Amino acid sequence: MKASTRNNLNAWAIEWAKTRVDPEFPTRYQQKSIVIYSLLLDGAWHNAIDIGSLIGLSDRTTRNLMGVLKKPFGIASNSSKGYMLQIVDKS
Repeated sequence: MKASTRNNLNAWAIEWAKTRVDPEFPTRYQQKSIVIYSLLLDGAWHNAIDIGSLIGLSDRTTRNLMGVLKKPFGIASNSSKGYMLQIVDKS
């Protein structure tokens, strides 16, 4: 993934995490990011191989994508378990 693609995706992810408004003409990575978010809503751990096979990316590209989405989407990562949404108490 190119640095410019990462930067653009990060900016979009920050905004999407706030509004949850889907883009009118989503890019390939935006579409895949929304699918990833939907998958992680189950609260379970998912590894890069399983996520990648679901969205049609290699595990390496999936890990790169997860690195971009980690902070804006609030994703926790664990080297042996994979990825899941962090539970945030907003009280």
